[in-house]
Amino acid sequence: MDDLFTYAAKQAPSSDTPEGIPSDVAALFERLSLQLWNKGHRRFSADAILHRIRWEFTVERDGEWKCNNNHTSVLARWFLAKHLDKAGFFETREKRAKEAA
Repeated sequence: MDDLFTYAAKQAPSSDTPEGIPSDVAALFERLSLQLWNKGHRRFSADAILHRIRWEFTVERDGEWKCNNNHTSVLARWFLAKHLDKAGFFETREKRAKEAA
């Protein structure tokens, strides 16, 4: 079985990857989310998954920082839109425009 990085390297860049997010990060987010689903989890934290990816990139690979906190909600919404049968797996909140002062 491939490790996380072998898996990510095999993933071809996809046109459906959220803009501004590296395709390998999106591929890992999707793979980890599906692994959790297949283990029976029906709700999980998108933030926890992104932290796992950070760990892998920075500690296991001595790599560069590839994950921004702003990616969390984008990746969660992308995953849910791509996997309609997994509705509710991530909690999402309604986006609000900044209020004028």
